[in-house]
Amino acid sequence: MKPSKTDLSLRLRDILDLAADWIECLDLMLPCSDQSARADYAAPSRRAVEDKVLTEAAILLHVTQKVLAADASVAPCLEQSHKRLLKTLAARAYPERYFDMLARAPHIAWPLGMTHAILSRHAVVNPSFEKLLERCIDLGWNGFVDRSIYRTLETRWALAVYKNHHPEVADLLALAPTNDTLPAPLALRESVYALTHTLFYASDFGAYPMPDSVKLDRTAECIDSFLAWQMWEGDLDLVGELLAAAYMCRLPSKYASIAIAVLWDDFCRPVVRGPYAKISHKGAVSPFDPTIFSSCYHTTFVCGILCAAILASGRPMESDRISNGEVRSLTRSEVQPLFDILEQSGRPTVTWFSRIAAVRDSRMTILSCLFDGAVTIAYRTGNWRSVYALRNYREAMSIGATRTWRSIAELCNLWKDFGEDSS
Repeated sequence: MKPSKTDLSLRLRDILDLAADWIECLDLMLPCSDQSARADYAAPSRRAVEDKVLTEAAILLHVTQKVLAADASVAPCLEQSHKRLLKTLAARAYPERYFDMLARAPHIAWPLGMTHAILSRHAVVNPSFEKLLERCIDLGWNGFVDRSIYRTLETRWALAVYKNHHPEVADLLALAPTNDTLPAPLALRESVYALTHTLFYASDFGAYPMPDSVKLDRTAECIDSFLAWQMWEGDLDLVGELLAAAYMCRLPSKYASIAIAVLWDDFCRPVVRGPYAKISHKGAVSPFDPTIFSSCYHTTFVCGILCAAILASGRPMESDRISNGEVRSLTRSEVQPLFDILEQSGRPTVTWFSRIAAVRDSRMTILSCLFDGAVTIAYRTGNWRSVYALRNYREAMSIGATRTWRSIAELCNLWKDFGEDSS
């Protein structure tokens, strides 16, 4: 289903309230120590989780304020929850260790001062911290830290929020992968985060239009290529960020409304499943279980940011333009070859046909989205037989040359000319 304006407002309100609840009892849910209790990935330390929660809650406040400024009709639903989170965050945002950290290492003024920068825009000021932060900014050492492009953009955005001016991003955007990214068949999760965060910071989460150097149609192609891949990976964290970036920057995405329609039920869970969460939603899930919290809080906040992005964009889902093309449901026989390949690659498709059948959009756009996801998964899992079978399927179904397929075709030609069997 596609959420209505009311659906989005209520979901955002619930996440604002949950964020305030989490912060109020944060000490009970943080990791007990710096030791990872998880064998599948390096869990962050107690202090790192606290810092991240406070920063993400501040960003949620920041984007919700943009919704309230853009559309007064949502104020009755959101205003009270927004004020509660602001009050709760302000009471927790200045632990004593922050003062010691900045005094000892002034070059970390950003990102450590990000929460303060956002709170200051809401007329919440801690005079002692502000005085220390100003001293650190005046030293200028934060600018000497070697960072990736999007992390450097993050520091410029934080300073711009603090000083209440447009972020200076033109020189960095000339180097950033916004018009062309690493193709989805080769990309890492970090490649997706680099794109979404670049768009977030360069636009101040949708407050400013992207500069002319960013070609919106090409950036939308990159977003769609990643969306088609991540829908099948089931990574709601990345899907949420990609969708939020598409709406904040008014990108002409073809797959955004499809992804939301297919995955909205997953985003409506009280706690949105994180990429490393070992949980099932078949039974009750407590948002205050420390394990659930640590693996799901970020994705839940991302869901709130996504709701805010759609509301602030002025493009609520019920009025989305249907892509050009025939609007009718796909048949099981049309999509079964794609589902077979996805099943072979370990991506369960049990519920997917009913989800896809309910999407109202161009038949060819939906088919292209599913095809891009299937061919990406097949390539990434080394299922070469399926990659070549999908080439024939694409021709039979008259699917256009999407960005994903163009990259796959180049990779196949490269392997043909120089791979092990080329001699």
